[in-house]
Amino acid sequence: MELPHIGKQCSLSKCQTLDFLPITCPFCQKTFCGPHGLPKDHDCSKWSQVDRRVVQCNTCQNMVLVPEKSNVEQALKDHICKPLEQPKEKKCGVTGCREFEQHKIILPVHCKGCDKEFCLKHRLKVDHGCPILEVDEKETRKQAAREKLSKTFTPSKTTTTSSTSSKKITKPVAKKNIMVELMKMKSKAKGSSSIPLSARIYLNVEFPKECNRSNQPMFFDKTIRVGKMLDTIADSCNVKNDNNKITDTDPQRLRLFQYSTEDNLIPLDAASKLESILNNTDRILLERLENVPKEQ
Repeated sequence: MELPHIGKQCSLSKCQTLDFLPITCPFCQKTFCGPHGLPKDHDCSKWSQVDRRVVQCNTCQNMVLVPEKSNVEQALKDHICKPLEQPKEKKCGVTGCREFEQHKIILPVHCKGCDKEFCLKHRLKVDHGCPILEVDEKETRKQAAREKLSKTFTPSKTTTTSSTSSKKITKPVAKKNIMVELMKMKSKAKGSSSIPLSARIYLNVEFPKECNRSNQPMFFDKTIRVGKMLDTIADSCNVKNDNNKITDTDPQRLRLFQYSTEDNLIPLDAASKLESILNNTDRILLERLENVPKEQ
Protein backbone atom coordinates (compact mmCIF):
# COMPACT_ATOMS: atom_id res chain seq x y z
CA MET A 1 0.00 0.00 0.00
CA GLU A 2 1.58 3.31 -1.12
CA LEU A 3 -0.17 5.78 1.27
CA PRO A 4 -1.07 3.88 4.46
CA HIS A 5 -0.86 7.04 6.60
CA ILE A 6 -3.64 8.81 4.67
CA GLY A 7 -7.26 8.02 5.50
CA LYS A 8 -8.59 5.25 7.76
CA GLN A 9 -9.86 1.72 7.31
CA CYS A 10 -13.56 0.94 7.61
CA SER A 11 -14.37 -0.53 11.06
CA LEU A 12 -16.81 -3.01 9.53
CA SER A 13 -15.06 -6.40 9.74
CA LYS A 14 -16.29 -7.58 6.34
CA CYS A 15 -15.17 -4.38 4.59
CA GLN A 16 -12.03 -2.75 6.10
CA THR A 17 -11.61 -0.59 2.99
CA LEU A 18 -9.07 2.25 3.22
CA ASP A 19 -11.13 5.44 2.75
CA PHE A 20 -9.41 8.80 2.22
CA LEU A 21 -12.53 10.63 3.51
CA PRO A 22 -13.74 8.41 6.38
CA ILE A 23 -17.00 9.01 8.25
CA THR A 24 -17.25 8.85 12.06
CA CYS A 25 -20.57 7.55 13.33
CA PRO A 26 -22.00 10.06 15.89
CA PHE A 27 -23.55 7.20 17.92
CA CYS A 28 -20.88 4.43 18.19
CA GLN A 29 -17.94 6.78 17.46
CA LYS A 30 -16.37 4.27 15.06
CA THR A 31 -14.90 5.14 11.64
CA PHE A 32 -16.43 3.82 8.41
CA CYS A 33 -16.10 4.22 4.64
CA GLY A 34 -18.71 6.12 2.60
CA PRO A 35 -21.02 3.14 1.81
CA HIS A 36 -21.10 2.09 5.51
CA GLY A 37 -21.20 5.51 7.15
CA LEU A 38 -24.90 5.46 8.10
CA PRO A 39 -26.06 3.61 11.26
CA LYS A 40 -28.19 1.08 9.42
CA ASP A 41 -25.38 0.28 6.93
CA HIS A 42 -22.96 -0.86 9.62
CA ASP A 43 -25.54 -2.27 12.12
CA CYS A 44 -24.70 0.41 14.67
CA SER A 45 -24.62 -1.05 18.19
CA LYS A 46 -25.81 2.24 19.72
CA TRP A 47 -28.63 2.87 17.24
CA SER A 48 -31.19 1.01 19.38
CA GLN A 49 -30.36 3.30 22.33
CA VAL A 50 -30.90 6.51 20.39
CA ASP A 51 -33.94 8.63 21.19
CA ARG A 52 -36.68 7.49 18.81
CA ARG A 53 -37.57 11.10 18.17
CA VAL A 54 -34.92 10.88 15.45
CA VAL A 55 -35.54 8.72 12.39
CA GLN A 56 -33.66 8.20 9.15
CA CYS A 57 -35.27 8.94 5.78
CA ASN A 58 -34.87 5.98 3.43
CA THR A 59 -34.83 8.21 0.34
CA CYS A 60 -32.30 10.93 1.14
CA GLN A 61 -30.63 9.18 4.12
CA ASN A 62 -30.99 12.34 6.23
CA MET A 63 -31.97 12.28 9.92
CA VAL A 64 -35.52 13.56 10.61
CA LEU A 65 -36.64 14.92 14.00
CA VAL A 66 -40.02 13.56 15.15
CA PRO A 67 -42.05 16.25 16.99
CA GLU A 68 -43.42 15.38 20.44
CA LYS A 69 -47.08 15.42 19.33
CA SER A 70 -46.46 13.47 16.14
CA ASN A 71 -45.42 9.99 15.07
CA VAL A 72 -42.72 8.61 12.82
CA GLU A 73 -44.94 8.14 9.78
CA GLN A 74 -46.30 11.69 9.96
CA ALA A 75 -42.79 13.15 10.47
CA LEU A 76 -41.46 11.37 7.40
CA LYS A 77 -44.48 12.47 5.39
CA ASP A 78 -44.01 16.14 6.39
CA HIS A 79 -40.26 15.92 5.79
CA ILE A 80 -39.05 17.72 2.65
CA CYS A 81 -36.93 15.04 1.08
CA LYS A 82 -33.73 16.15 -0.61
CA PRO A 83 -32.14 13.16 -2.36
CA LEU A 84 -28.40 12.88 -2.11
CA GLU A 85 -26.54 14.42 -5.01
CA GLN A 86 -24.89 11.84 -7.18
CA PRO A 87 -21.13 12.35 -7.41
CA LYS A 88 -19.89 13.59 -10.75
CA GLU A 89 -18.49 10.87 -12.96
CA LYS A 90 -14.71 11.01 -13.13
CA LYS A 91 -13.40 10.81 -16.66
CA CYS A 92 -9.82 10.90 -17.93
CA GLY A 93 -9.09 13.52 -20.59
CA VAL A 94 -7.49 10.87 -22.82
CA THR A 95 -10.06 9.38 -25.20
CA GLY A 96 -10.73 5.72 -24.53
CA CYS A 97 -9.06 5.62 -21.09
CA ARG A 98 -11.05 3.58 -18.55
CA GLU A 99 -8.69 3.88 -15.60
CA PHE A 100 -11.31 5.53 -13.36
CA GLU A 101 -13.81 2.73 -14.07
CA GLN A 102 -11.33 0.13 -12.86
CA HIS A 103 -10.00 2.14 -9.90
CA LYS A 104 -12.86 4.34 -8.65
CA ILE A 105 -10.98 5.47 -5.53
CA ILE A 106 -8.29 7.28 -7.57
CA LEU A 107 -8.61 11.08 -7.63
CA PRO A 108 -8.10 12.95 -10.93
CA VAL A 109 -5.00 15.08 -11.55
CA HIS A 110 -5.58 18.54 -13.04
CA CYS A 111 -3.22 19.69 -15.82
CA LYS A 112 -2.63 23.45 -15.83
CA GLY A 113 -1.33 23.31 -19.40
CA CYS A 114 -4.58 22.16 -21.08
CA ASP A 115 -6.98 22.70 -18.12
CA LYS A 116 -8.19 19.08 -18.15
CA GLU A 117 -8.26 16.25 -15.63
CA PHE A 118 -6.42 12.95 -16.09
CA CYS A 119 -5.84 9.66 -14.33
CA LEU A 120 -2.47 8.86 -12.74
CA LYS A 121 -1.42 6.95 -15.86
CA HIS A 122 -1.85 10.01 -18.10
CA ARG A 123 -1.04 12.77 -15.58
CA LEU A 124 2.23 13.79 -17.24
CA LYS A 125 2.08 16.26 -20.14
CA VAL A 126 4.01 13.88 -22.38
CA ASP A 127 1.59 10.99 -21.67
CA HIS A 128 -1.57 12.90 -22.63
CA GLY A 129 -0.03 14.96 -25.45
CA CYS A 130 -0.48 18.33 -23.79
CA PRO A 131 -0.63 21.16 -26.38
CA ILE A 132 1.76 23.21 -24.27
CA LEU A 133 4.59 20.93 -25.45
CA GLU A 134 3.84 21.52 -29.12
CA VAL A 135 5.54 24.20 -31.21
CA ASP A 136 3.55 27.39 -31.68
CA GLU A 137 1.73 27.13 -35.04
CA LYS A 138 2.00 30.87 -35.68
CA GLU A 139 5.79 30.77 -35.38
CA THR A 140 5.89 27.77 -37.74
CA ARG A 141 3.87 29.66 -40.38
CA LYS A 142 6.09 32.76 -40.01
CA GLN A 143 9.22 30.68 -40.50
CA ALA A 144 7.75 29.00 -43.60
CA ALA A 145 6.85 32.42 -45.03
CA ARG A 146 10.40 33.73 -44.48
CA GLU A 147 11.87 30.72 -46.28
CA LYS A 148 9.51 31.17 -49.23
CA LEU A 149 10.38 34.88 -49.53
CA SER A 150 14.11 34.16 -49.41
CA LYS A 151 13.73 31.74 -52.35
CA THR A 152 11.38 33.95 -54.41
CA PHE A 153 13.07 37.35 -54.13
CA THR A 154 16.71 36.78 -55.15
CA PRO A 155 19.21 39.68 -55.64
CA SER A 156 19.38 41.22 -59.16
CA LYS A 157 22.26 40.03 -61.39
CA THR A 158 23.06 43.62 -62.54
CA THR A 159 23.81 44.85 -59.04
CA THR A 160 27.20 44.39 -57.49
CA THR A 161 27.05 41.89 -54.68
CA SER A 162 29.30 42.32 -51.70
CA SER A 163 30.87 39.56 -49.67
CA THR A 164 28.17 39.91 -47.03
CA SER A 165 25.27 39.64 -49.54
CA SER A 166 26.77 36.52 -51.12
CA LYS A 167 26.37 34.58 -47.92
CA LYS A 168 23.67 31.91 -47.98
CA ILE A 169 20.64 32.36 -45.81
CA THR A 170 20.77 29.47 -43.41
CA LYS A 171 17.70 28.14 -41.63
CA PRO A 172 18.07 28.50 -37.86
CA VAL A 173 18.29 25.12 -36.19
CA ALA A 174 15.61 24.69 -33.58
CA LYS A 175 17.03 23.79 -30.21
CA LYS A 176 15.81 20.50 -28.79
CA ASN A 177 13.94 20.56 -25.55
CA ILE A 178 16.20 18.16 -23.62
CA MET A 179 13.76 17.77 -20.72
CA VAL A 180 10.83 16.82 -22.96
CA GLU A 181 13.00 14.40 -24.95
CA LEU A 182 14.28 12.85 -21.72
CA MET A 183 10.74 12.39 -20.39
CA LYS A 184 9.75 10.60 -23.60
CA MET A 185 12.82 8.37 -23.38
CA LYS A 186 12.09 7.41 -19.77
CA SER A 187 8.65 6.08 -20.73
CA LYS A 188 10.16 3.73 -23.37
CA ALA A 189 13.69 3.00 -22.11
CA LYS A 190 14.73 -0.53 -21.18
CA GLY A 191 17.32 -1.57 -18.64
CA SER A 192 17.94 -3.30 -15.33
CA SER A 193 15.37 -2.39 -12.65
CA SER A 194 18.08 -2.84 -10.02
CA ILE A 195 19.78 0.41 -11.11
CA PRO A 196 18.76 3.26 -8.74
CA LEU A 197 16.90 6.14 -10.39
CA SER A 198 19.57 8.62 -9.29
CA ALA A 199 22.31 6.56 -10.97
CA ARG A 200 20.65 6.11 -14.36
CA ILE A 201 21.78 7.67 -17.64
CA TYR A 202 19.40 7.47 -20.62
CA LEU A 203 20.86 6.95 -24.11
CA ASN A 204 19.52 6.34 -27.63
CA VAL A 205 21.13 3.09 -28.72
CA GLU A 206 21.64 1.97 -32.34
CA PHE A 207 22.37 -1.73 -32.73
CA PRO A 208 24.67 -3.51 -35.23
CA LYS A 209 23.34 -4.09 -38.75
CA GLU A 210 23.57 -7.86 -38.34
CA CYS A 211 20.89 -8.00 -35.63
CA ASN A 212 18.34 -6.16 -37.82
CA ARG A 213 16.86 -4.32 -34.87
CA SER A 214 15.50 -0.78 -34.68
CA ASN A 215 16.89 1.87 -32.34
CA GLN A 216 15.95 1.58 -28.66
CA PRO A 217 16.21 4.01 -25.72
CA MET A 218 18.07 2.29 -22.86
CA PHE A 219 19.31 3.27 -19.42
CA PHE A 220 22.54 2.25 -17.73
CA ASP A 221 24.39 2.80 -14.48
CA LYS A 222 26.37 5.98 -15.12
CA THR A 223 29.18 4.79 -12.84
CA ILE A 224 30.10 1.78 -15.03
CA ARG A 225 32.69 1.87 -17.81
CA VAL A 226 32.11 1.87 -21.56
CA GLY A 227 33.39 -1.70 -21.88
CA LYS A 228 30.73 -2.96 -19.46
CA MET A 229 28.02 -1.06 -21.35
CA LEU A 230 29.22 -2.65 -24.62
CA ASP A 231 28.79 -6.14 -23.13
CA THR A 232 25.30 -5.23 -21.84
CA ILE A 233 24.12 -3.95 -25.22
CA ALA A 234 25.58 -6.95 -27.06
CA ASP A 235 23.74 -9.32 -24.70
CA SER A 236 20.45 -7.45 -25.11
CA CYS A 237 20.48 -7.84 -28.93
CA ASN A 238 22.04 -11.33 -28.95
CA VAL A 239 25.15 -10.29 -30.91
CA LYS A 240 28.21 -12.53 -30.74
CA ASN A 241 30.87 -10.78 -28.67
CA ASP A 242 34.43 -12.16 -28.92
CA ASN A 243 36.23 -8.98 -27.88
CA ASN A 244 38.08 -10.88 -25.15
CA LYS A 245 39.55 -13.29 -27.73
CA ILE A 246 40.44 -11.05 -30.69
CA THR A 247 42.81 -8.10 -31.23
CA ASP A 248 41.87 -4.43 -31.14
CA THR A 249 42.18 -4.16 -34.94
CA ASP A 250 40.24 -7.31 -35.82
CA PRO A 251 37.40 -6.48 -38.27
CA GLN A 252 34.99 -8.54 -36.11
CA ARG A 253 35.71 -6.50 -32.99
CA LEU A 254 32.73 -4.62 -31.54
CA ARG A 255 33.17 -0.91 -30.77
CA LEU A 256 30.96 1.77 -29.30
CA PHE A 257 30.71 5.17 -30.96
CA GLN A 258 29.04 8.44 -30.00
CA TYR A 259 27.31 10.65 -32.58
CA SER A 260 28.51 14.23 -32.60
CA THR A 261 26.23 17.18 -33.37
CA GLU A 262 27.31 16.84 -37.03
CA ASP A 263 26.49 13.09 -36.97
CA ASN A 264 30.14 12.10 -37.04
CA LEU A 265 31.15 8.95 -35.18
CA ILE A 266 33.44 9.41 -32.19
CA PRO A 267 34.99 6.20 -30.75
CA LEU A 268 34.42 5.74 -27.02
CA ASP A 269 37.26 4.63 -24.77
CA ALA A 270 36.34 1.30 -23.15
CA ALA A 271 38.01 2.30 -19.87
CA SER A 272 36.10 5.59 -19.45
CA LYS A 273 33.13 5.93 -17.10
CA LEU A 274 29.83 6.85 -18.71
CA GLU A 275 29.24 9.89 -16.50
CA SER A 276 32.56 11.42 -17.62
CA ILE A 277 31.97 11.30 -21.40
CA LEU A 278 28.20 10.96 -22.01
CA ASN A 279 25.03 12.90 -21.19
CA ASN A 280 21.35 12.02 -21.11
CA THR A 281 19.70 11.67 -24.59
CA ASP A 282 23.07 11.15 -26.37
CA ARG A 283 23.08 8.81 -29.40
CA ILE A 284 25.49 5.88 -29.43
CA LEU A 285 26.20 3.12 -31.95
CA LEU A 286 27.40 -0.45 -31.41
CA GLU A 287 29.03 -1.84 -34.57
CA ARG A 288 31.81 -4.09 -35.80
CA LEU A 289 34.95 -2.37 -37.13
CA GLU A 290 34.42 -3.82 -40.63
CA ASN A 291 31.08 -2.03 -40.92
CA VAL A 292 32.33 1.37 -39.77
CA PRO A 293 33.32 3.86 -42.54
CA LYS A 294 37.10 4.20 -42.77
CA GLU A 295 37.03 7.96 -42.52
CA GLN A 296 35.65 7.57 -39.02
